Amino acid sequence: MNRFFPSLRIAFFLLLCFVAGVFCCFAEDSPLFGFGDPDTPWHIEADTLHYLGNDQYSAVGGVVISSGERRIHADTIRFDSKKREILAAGNVVIRSGEDVLTGDRMEMSLASETGTVYGGELLFGKNHFYIAGDRIEKVGPDAYKVDRFKVTTCDPKSPDWQFTGRDLSFTMEGYGSMRHASFWAKSVPLLYVPYLFFPVKTKRQSGLLVPEINYSSEDGAGYTQPLFWAINDSTDMTIFSHYMTRRGARMGAEYRQAFGEDSKIVIMMEGLHDRQRNKEVTDGDYGYDGDAWARPNSDRYWFRMKQDHAFSETTTARLDLDVVSDQDYLKEFDSSYMGFKKTDAFFEKYFGRDLDEENEAIRTNNLSVNRLWASHSLNGALRWEDDVIKRRWEDEDTTVQRLPVVMFDAVRQFAPGLPLSYDLGSEYTFCFRKDGAKGHRTDIHPRLYLPLYWHHFLAFEPSAGIRETAWWMDKPDPLYPAMDKDQTRTAYDMRLDLSSELDRVFSLNREMGTKLQHALLPRVVYDHVLSPEADDPFPEFDDSLDTIEEERLVTYGLENVFTLKKLVGGEKKSPGDPDFRYREICRFNIWQSYDIKEARENDPADWNNGTSRRPFSPIMVELDFRPANYLRLDMDAGWNRYEHGWSEYDFKMALADNRGDVLHVAYRYDRDIAESIRSRGTLVLNRLLRLYAEHEHNFFDHIDIETSAGFIYSAYCWSLDVSFTDESDDDRFSFMIRLNGLSDMETGITGEEL
Repeated sequence: MNRFFPSLRIAFFLLLCFVAGVFCCFAEDSPLFGFGDPDTPWHIEADTLHYLGNDQYSAVGGVVISSGERRIHADTIRFDSKKREILAAGNVVIRSGEDVLTGDRMEMSLASETGTVYGGELLFGKNHFYIAGDRIEKVGPDAYKVDRFKVTTCDPKSPDWQFTGRDLSFTMEGYGSMRHASFWAKSVPLLYVPYLFFPVKTKRQSGLLVPEINYSSEDGAGYTQPLFWAINDSTDMTIFSHYMTRRGARMGAEYRQAFGEDSKIVIMMEGLHDRQRNKEVTDGDYGYDGDAWARPNSDRYWFRMKQDHAFSETTTARLDLDVVSDQDYLKEFDSSYMGFKKTDAFFEKYFGRDLDEENEAIRTNNLSVNRLWASHSLNGALRWEDDVIKRRWEDEDTTVQRLPVVMFDAVRQFAPGLPLSYDLGSEYTFCFRKDGAKGHRTDIHPRLYLPLYWHHFLAFEPSAGIRETAWWMDKPDPLYPAMDKDQTRTAYDMRLDLSSELDRVFSLNREMGTKLQHALLPRVVYDHVLSPEADDPFPEFDDSLDTIEEERLVTYGLENVFTLKKLVGGEKKSPGDPDFRYREICRFNIWQSYDIKEARENDPADWNNGTSRRPFSPIMVELDFRPANYLRLDMDAGWNRYEHGWSEYDFKMALADNRGDVLHVAYRYDRDIAESIRSRGTLVLNRLLRLYAEHEHNFFDHIDIETSAGFIYSAYCWSLDVSFTDESDDDRFSFMIRLNGLSDMETGITGEEL
């Protein structure tokens, strides 16, 4: 009996969500008898039209009465022009846009916009909602009743599923009720509810969303129930409860508000008291042992938010927060409601910036304010790097926090009256450590450029800069207690940049004007950095500004760019009206660096013994290939001459077609560090059935990280999604049945925009 009640609650929630969704969509189109202004004139057409006296008319045979876009068809119609009442019989059809209401007989008052249709059937064309009833009545300005109703989005003659009931009544922008509601699959009744009460809104409405049901070897059986609260037109909240039989109840909420086109905020939070803890900590048989680190806590949570605020067109602020209780929370609940992947994709889509990787134990929190001018910018930020592992274990934390960092930059621009251009970078930072050195640092780096050209063929640009850095320490580095609290450093850098551009245009189709341009861009760059040597080391705050070493580096490379010129639409137009589209289809770059400083450090006899100097960097190859919308290739690889092979390799491919078939493959190789492949694809077998699968394998450790497969069966008015996922420490099985119309209720992270 206890097993029966959860199923009953789930079915009840599904019924409530569907009913609310039906009437939300129902209201968005048009009410049953929405005939607009009652004073609008009506026109009558018929085979035979009789005047009966007392302002009454009788029309027989092919009768059509119309007003604007609304039309009423019937075999016979009796019309009282004074009272503005209509009696229609025989094949009654009322059309309003895409919506159609049919019946055997109709009584209607155009003055009060009330009436009754007997044996009525209503079809909303936009969402294909079908509602039928013995009587469909409009009993008030916004009140309706339907007697012995049926609701479905399937073919009404033979529906795969439908809701039936005895009495349905509702008021627009109010509430509705139904008695003796039942859900049927074909001719099999699956659920009966004696009474149901629901809201009816024309705008976003508060209510229960579609639940999620799953099973995991880690979590046990799981049930997630979201609740959507439409606070106002620009603010809403989704609250959810995720119950897991083996771990407990995970509660969470998502708050969204839009202040304007460029100002918005999204806050997500969740937490649970986990019944499972690490075996390494509890030393018991009951515990989760799949964590990357021992987890002593049972109180678990994740808070994240992003906010954009535009003070003006040139002044903006951004806030990013990401605080998690422990280092493995994001991975454990990744597939759950509001999991990491969904949250990361949501933030990337609506804010243009994502979260740190889910396996990253140091989470970035940042508040920044930006002011832009035509050629300058001012940026201020507070950056807190939260080391989750050290915080949870209350360990010594030497993570550098920048509270604040202020940057003033000038973009490259020409000096007035001179052939020189310049740019400027400057920064002030207070570097704070909970444990360790902390202090102030300023850095300013102006740079001058002298661009020179020879016959528009050869470009030569020498440039030089000076970098001045100063430190004022509040607390010295414990490793160097005698270090001066105040230090300065002056470094110089010079660059010689020699480049050219050669191109040729190939005609692929003279008649259509299709051409391909191949641009060849060779380039040689020499970088020389002079940095003074100090008796004592400079303070280090873990970034490139603290340690600047002497550098003499030559970088040479060759870039190839292929651009296609094609007539839009594939049809040749008149010479005076060309409409061409230019699309870069391929970019191929190969380059290498030679370190002169390293080459002069040791004996040349040691060049290739594998233990000494290696002045040549790997030969880097970069490819970005997009020949068509259905194919994309990206590659980054490095060939190491000293190891006689590829030292690193990163390959990505995406392939798709017009049917919906998709294939993604990503291969990553880093010698002696990592080697893995990840692939995912979708195969459309026919109009109804689609298969999908995903696989990730770690060649370096010889393990399968994740394997999943499933199928989606999509009928006309319902779909079934079945999937199985096998991870190294968890197996999950899930299925979801969607009735067309329920997905319209999804909000927030599930897809609805602010």
